[in-house]
Amino acid sequence: MSRISETEIADIVETILLERPTGEATVAELVDEIPNRVVLSADDLAPSPTHLAQGVPRQCHHDGRLLSVPGGLRLANRAALA
Repeated sequence: MSRISETEIADIVETILLERPTGEATVAELVDEIPNRVVLSADDLAPSPTHLAQGVPRQCHHDGRLLSVPGGLRLANRAALA
């Protein structure tokens, strides 16, 4: 089965955060919302030991689009508003 890419997930996360007034969401909120935005394969839903260790997809951080906050993520361009 095909897997969704880290870039695709990063784009979906960014869209979700753009819809929120604070530009922030918990990981649990994102995990609940992502399947409403894209069809995930069984491979996508299977646990990944490497991704659990990495946390947020590296692509998100490398692009400077998202910042880690306690328990979640925030849009980097809205960080100054908090």
